[in-house]
Amino acid sequence: MSDSKAKEELLIALGRASLSAEFPIRLYKEFDRYPHLQGHDLDVFACGGSWRSLSGSLSGIAARQGWEVTVTVKRGHLMTCFLSLSAPALADEERFLQIDFHRSITARGIPIIDRAFLSNQVLDDERGRWLTPVCAAAVSFLEPFLVHRELEQVKPVYRAAWLGALKNAPAEAGAIAEAVAGREAGKGLLQNLETDLTAPSWREALYGALRYRPLELLAVAAAKLKDGAAGYIRPAGRCWAFCGPDGSGKSTVVSLLRNRVERRLLVSSKTFHTRPYLLPRLNRLLPVGAERRREMEGTRRYEERIGRAKSLFRLIYLLFDYQLGYWLKVRPLLARGEFVIFDRYYADYLVDPRIRGIDLPMRLMKTVGWLVPNPDRTVFLTANADVLVARKGELSAEEGRKQARMYASVAERTRGGLTIDCGSETAESVRDRLFETLYGDLRGAKETAPGNRA
Repeated sequence: MSDSKAKEELLIALGRASLSAEFPIRLYKEFDRYPHLQGHDLDVFACGGSWRSLSGSLSGIAARQGWEVTVTVKRGHLMTCFLSLSAPALADEERFLQIDFHRSITARGIPIIDRAFLSNQVLDDERGRWLTPVCAAAVSFLEPFLVHRELEQVKPVYRAAWLGALKNAPAEAGAIAEAVAGREAGKGLLQNLETDLTAPSWREALYGALRYRPLELLAVAAAKLKDGAAGYIRPAGRCWAFCGPDGSGKSTVVSLLRNRVERRLLVSSKTFHTRPYLLPRLNRLLPVGAERRREMEGTRRYEERIGRAKSLFRLIYLLFDYQLGYWLKVRPLLARGEFVIFDRYYADYLVDPRIRGIDLPMRLMKTVGWLVPNPDRTVFLTANADVLVARKGELSAEEGRKQARMYASVAERTRGGLTIDCGSETAESVRDRLFETLYGDLRGAKETAPGNRA
């Protein structure tokens, strides 16, 4: 069976399941558009059932078609499920699918259409239960338009669908526009798209929700708080750190991996450099000019006199940033199902602390390392000295050998460490290996989750 055929059969099964009470969803778009999905994503409206029951039903339907749900991210009004074929050829995008279940249609966290109204905009046939074409066109257009407030940010196909709805079914389009914004404000959403069309501001949208759908607004807020707290305790996302000598290819591999992971395995990605930077760089606290500050931040060099007091202060400052930054910046991203990447991490301080302004006994540096939050994976990218020197002309052969040797030593003592020789592989090959590792980690985490244990 081809990958496209496998995806088509899964979508057929989802459509048929929507006719049952056990899977109360409404599909958005016409059936003949589904097979053209390129890996992501499919939007459905969930008009009943808990997230737990919906995800359980989806898992059963997917398993019968040879698919599995690898990651589920619950965000109040929205549940995102990432699916893959059970034995995927990981280089093929057609083997991955993202399905978004919308309990409420929101823009910037504010519900824009009454759930009861939306649940009644239904068209049934033997293939499934659908939102009416006009309602589907309205939702597909209004949600991104009200979020971005610019027509250019809405895909042309959605703009064309809404324009067609205005022309062919003005009464139904008018009823939907009034359900979104009220009678007066809704008139603006009925304008021809060739004219200037201004979206309501966040304050106006909030006022409209308070006026027309206050209970739904409260329900969305309560659900976001509940799922946010649950995600904070047991996050769906993953945190990886990349360490290695200068010239080992960290930045290239990180960029390739981010593009591969987003919306196939996790929602999105975020990169930090060395630490979270919840606390600013110390040199930003110094009374120096902007040009001097840029010079200080743009170059790394050894200080002639560091001193123990200065080193200890810098180490304590660093530890506070790692701890506070993790819980206040990194953990919320993981709770939202994001892939957080550190391009360099604390392991780089263990290799050469003096280049970062710290001159303290290595035993103390290692002890403090136990207090630094541990990433899910620490990837050490290495290469032989000749490769490092060729990539980084300012690096001597002796320094290249020294860095490679020290990183290998640190990698042996790192929990969750993974070492890859980038000198003998292409960046794309390394990316594929790491993608497969992440995929395996996510599947393993799903199997050991409390709800899935035997």
